[in-house]
Amino acid sequence: SVKIAYIGTMGEEDDKIEFDRNEEGFTFNVGMGSVIQCWDEQIMTMNVGERATITCPAETAYGEERVGPIPPNTDLTFEVWRKK
Repeated sequence: SVKIAYIGTMGEEDDKIEFDRNEEGFTFNVGMGSVIQCWDEQIMTMNVGERATITCPAETAYGEERVGPIPPNTDLTFEVWRKK
């Protein structure tokens, strides 16, 4: 299990929209399908204290689903840091 803090954005570099932020972090089990696929794939390689930018193509994020403010078929970017 890992604890990850993050800032989630969508859109182009010069027109990014922040759609979610959790700087306290939340805990989940990596590789169990409890988060979007791109997180499962990329977070398992991170060490405690490490920061990373994760770019999630729509097919490894929410695909054709609308989730909250995120339209279908949207690529996402996350600034993430592993806490514990």
